[in-house]
Amino acid sequence: MLIELLPVPRTAAVAGLNLPLIGLSFLLTLMFSVPGFVMVIQLLESAGVIVLGMVLFALLIALIQVMVFSLFMVICEIGRRFLWLPSQYALTVAAVLSCGTVVALSVHDLWPTPELLRGQTTSWWHVWTPSGSFALILANAADLVNLSIAPMAAAVGWASVAIILFLLTGHVLRTEQVSPSIRLLVGMRAPRIRIVAQAWFEALTLIRTPQFSIMTVLVVVATVVVAVWAPGQSNPILFDALTGALVMSPMVVCMQSVGLTMRTHWLSRHLLATPTSWALPKALGTLTASGVVSALAMLILWAFGLIGIDQVPAMGAGALSAWGAALLGGTLIPYSEAQPLSAGLTGFTVILLLLGVTGGLEWLLDGAAFAGVPYATGIALGAFLAGYTLLAPQVKDDDTSRI
Repeated sequence: MLIELLPVPRTAAVAGLNLPLIGLSFLLTLMFSVPGFVMVIQLLESAGVIVLGMVLFALLIALIQVMVFSLFMVICEIGRRFLWLPSQYALTVAAVLSCGTVVALSVHDLWPTPELLRGQTTSWWHVWTPSGSFALILANAADLVNLSIAPMAAAVGWASVAIILFLLTGHVLRTEQVSPSIRLLVGMRAPRIRIVAQAWFEALTLIRTPQFSIMTVLVVVATVVVAVWAPGQSNPILFDALTGALVMSPMVVCMQSVGLTMRTHWLSRHLLATPTSWALPKALGTLTASGVVSALAMLILWAFGLIGIDQVPAMGAGALSAWGAALLGGTLIPYSEAQPLSAGLTGFTVILLLLGVTGGLEWLLDGAAFAGVPYATGIALGAFLAGYTLLAPQVKDDDTSRI
């Protein structure tokens, strides 16, 4: 409620509170967009045009970041105020709709049409989508096409939409806090075996977070869309990468599990007289909760005939590697509800571990395999779990000072 006391316009206050989060996500997106910048450098010849291309690419990323954030907040507030949706379900609906909007606007970038590859930009989505309009502006600067007024108008229009949505966010955003938990599986008794009961508690804590429910809905919807979209299967390399990401993404959500329960670690520590009595149940509980969603994604892909039984071990090994990286990253930089930027820092650490360790091992081992499971994935999983075991005793009660 302190935001109401600030001697500044409400829009400026909301901007000041959320710009650090948007800036952090922008930096993370830039890191994962390095291949796009490399492609710009390779396709263009003039140094001035290359600089222009990189600037336009960065502006496009920033525009999409602001638009997605603003659209998410506006839809969430509409759901809570006018549709009377519970906060958790409004968050889920807003996430699905905002992400779906971005996918619909950029789907032609994932699977470029032959006409686009030949420079025949006659379709409306090549001119009026954000990425299409920016690409045509760059192509005109490089003397590849003759620019019409439509792409410039589209670029200005999308920038205006992003600014208007961001300003609208400042007017509709509520300041009162709501409980972030979701009451799932209420009334079910905990198992009688101690370690199983602890694992049940860890799994229940994870699945009741809005992040987990949003991830579940997005993964299931995206998997079905990928499975039924036949044109997307024409590029096997990109298709394999996309299906692998869908199976691995539920495991990445485990990164917040350590931070969610740090305030209760003292209880098991004093009752059981061991400093890491929570570590093994947490690993088992998070693996069970996220593993169900990953298995569901693989089941959908198998039901549509897109993967065979022989591919399941490799995909499962990749998901396990992501789970190990999430546990280790969540221990290194614990998630905290009191620190909004901690989610970005934790996610950055997890992705860095997953790409750096697993990718580095795959490069060193050059695709060596044993019983269908890559050496790199197994070694990476072992390294992640070893690091998690060694660092678990260092996690203190409510240890947010390291963030």
